[in-house]
Amino acid sequence: MFTYIFIHSGKQFWFPYWAKEHKACREGVMVMDMSFMSKFLVQGKDAGKCLNRLSTANVDDKVETITYTQWYYLFIHLLTH
Repeated sequence: MFTYIFIHSGKQFWFPYWAKEHKACREGVMVMDMSFMSKFLVQGKDAGKCLNRLSTANVDDKVETITYTQWYYLFIHLLTH
């Protein structure tokens, strides 16, 4: 369970830490793991139906349509291991 703490300015308590990290990345050098942005080719009659079960958004759309979504971790783990 999470407890949210709001500062009077309306910003979360962690905002100063985020701002410092953000500034360091913009003005310096950073290394970021982007492996979560993998691309998968899913084909077949029920590909859209399958992807909708994995996704947090409706991805069963017209061919060549791009939909930004996230997948549920458990399903990704099962697909990739």
